[in-house]
Amino acid sequence: MAFTLGTECGFVTAAPTNDPGGAAGSFNRRATGTKDTCPANYTKITEMGFYCATFASGVNFEIGLYSHDSSSDEPETLLWSDKTNTIEAGWNVISGLDIAVTPGTVYWLCIQGDAAANSYDYSTCNGARWAYFTSNVDTLPDPTWSGSTELANYAAAIYALVEVGSSGTNCQINIGDDWKAIEAMQINIGDTWKAVAGAKINIGDAWKTIF
Repeated sequence: MAFTLGTECGFVTAAPTNDPGGAAGSFNRRATGTKDTCPANYTKITEMGFYCATFASGVNFEIGLYSHDSSSDEPETLLWSDKTNTIEAGWNVISGLDIAVTPGTVYWLCIQGDAAANSYDYSTCNGARWAYFTSNVDTLPDPTWSGSTELANYAAAIYALVEVGSSGTNCQINIGDDWKAIEAMQINIGDTWKAVAGAKINIGDAWKTIF
């Protein structure tokens, strides 16, 4: 069964709950990751998780968020990680997070496990990219994934649940071919700058809230 970015893997706005139905990838001291782009307007990760395909023993796993190395098309810098967790059957979830992300930016969602008795799900996935190690690694690699293998249009079943942050305008501006979130807006009235508390747009004779 093929995965879909935004459903079983990558950045999601609703956490997956069903068995994604992919193949089993070894957790025998291995690390793996899925590449995806943070969707527009979403600025915060509140939860991350992955699917344990084969479960036999509760050993440690690590989960983390990486920046993207555009030159090698693999994970680059470890931006955030949680390194002490016990693998369970099914979806393993780390909730209560508050990780800032930038809309339109490429990230890697990665995991690492310590025992061959357990495995993660992976499958074909249009538009995704999958990185994995065939050699032993005892922790999430930092700072480099040099030596990993990458495949286009594949993904591991790893997700990051995102939401619109408490601040911001849901607007972006392109600077040097890079989309930047506009955190606040002001308007000049009588030579005085006033904060714009909210904005709406009319679509089909109905006013829709921008922020």
